[in-house]
Amino acid sequence: MSLLPEGYPNDARAALAILNARERLGIDDLKVLALIELSGESAYFALGQAAGNDEARALLERNGQEERGHAHRLLKAISLLGGSFELPTPEANPFYRPPVKMDGLGENMLKGMEMKSVTVVSSSNTVAESTEISVSVRPPVPLSNG
Repeated sequence: MSLLPEGYPNDARAALAILNARERLGIDDLKVLALIELSGESAYFALGQAAGNDEARALLERNGQEERGHAHRLLKAISLLGGSFELPTPEANPFYRPPVKMDGLGENMLKGMEMKSVTVVSSSNTVAESTEISVSVRPPVPLSNG
């Protein structure tokens, strides 16, 4: 039995695209979002192991713990909306990908994390250019009980 509602792929980016296109997020959508957040935990832990520096490892592992925290907060929202959901083990999460063994973070990985330029569109639809950060601002997606 899949943890994903019908119509959702087991690819996190594709699932996020579906969520992003929704006018309102329902309980099933929040469950998908919780699974995506949870999948980030193992990715950050793998990055931490590859960091080669205890302080960097600790910071990256903290990011992983925060991803799990996001998933738990989504569980609370699901409950408040009348639903129920339990987080699965990593292996049962459809978005989980086993960590790849890395020898350091590497320049290519670090470059992949950088953004050179970004267009930011705020909720008032004004546009600003930036060469320092990557931000995507969208009006909040309303939640629904269904």
